[in-house]
Amino acid sequence: MEEKCFKWEKINSFFTEKELNFLTGVPYMFVKALAIIGRVYAECKDKSGYTSAGHFVRVSDNFLEEDLKVVGLLHDIVEDGYITFNDLRRIGFPDYIIEALVILARDKKVYPNYEDYVTSVIDSNNILAIRVKYADMLDNSSVKRLELLEDNIKIRLANKYRKQLPRLEAKLARMKENKVLERINKNVGY
Repeated sequence: MEEKCFKWEKINSFFTEKELNFLTGVPYMFVKALAIIGRVYAECKDKSGYTSAGHFVRVSDNFLEEDLKVVGLLHDIVEDGYITFNDLRRIGFPDYIIEALVILARDKKVYPNYEDYVTSVIDSNNILAIRVKYADMLDNSSVKRLELLEDNIKIRLANKYRKQLPRLEAKLARMKENKVLERINKNVGY
């Protein structure tokens, strides 16, 4: 193997080598993901001024299964440019988790239109990606989050998600994943 495969690409700007070695040895994916989100997003704020990590935890909290909780926590971390898929692989996340994260990482050069991006998530038939995207959009469009924003941003985001949520719901229903809709819809109020 090339030596390049053994080098950290971005995550080493958030963790020391000793911390990364420890994190790599942790056997629980959820603990690794939570540690990464806690460190990487510690100082980041969302549009409403609250910590960005709260969004990832809320998305993750919609699920009971560890793999969904992990994808929920990490769903934006590569898209946001903080770490790479190779970093996640090296830490020990399995390929099926990385695959869901690849699907969820929107490249705006490939998908400048949000509807086309959502179509790509739906067409992937990757149940982890679809379920997490649905939970992500529910959190992003929750009244409690939107009411904290300026009116023009609130209206734009509400319209953006209102058009796409039914498409994801229909796909989940076709995939016979109705229980996720029931469980997530119970948690929408936070």
